[in-house]
Amino acid sequence: MLIFDIMVTLVAFALAVLSLNALNIMRKQGIKKTLWKPVLLSGSLFVLMGILHSIYSILDLRFFMVLSHIITFIALTILTYGVYAYLKLVKKGGKVIFIPTTEEHKGEG
Repeated sequence: MLIFDIMVTLVAFALAVLSLNALNIMRKQGIKKTLWKPVLLSGSLFVLMGILHSIYSILDLRFFMVLSHIITFIALTILTYGVYAYLKLVKKGGKVIFIPTTEEHKGEG
């Protein structure tokens, strides 16, 4: 069970790192509204959940299992809200809204 907990933690860590990289790239491109903020937050919480599961597997303390379930619930709720908000954004205009940076406006006139 500990090996599975470590594998889940590593995948969640990869999700958090990829989300952070995507957010940084989008910020540089001037994109403000994005699904990646809740993905990053939930990915980070899934990392914490994996760590707590690993501690539970080693120490067998029920507190860590209960806490990891609560964190998993919160992470899934945040991720679900992010997807819902993104779906509303897409449905609103039929496309993803792109907010250009000020540098892109300088050439227009």
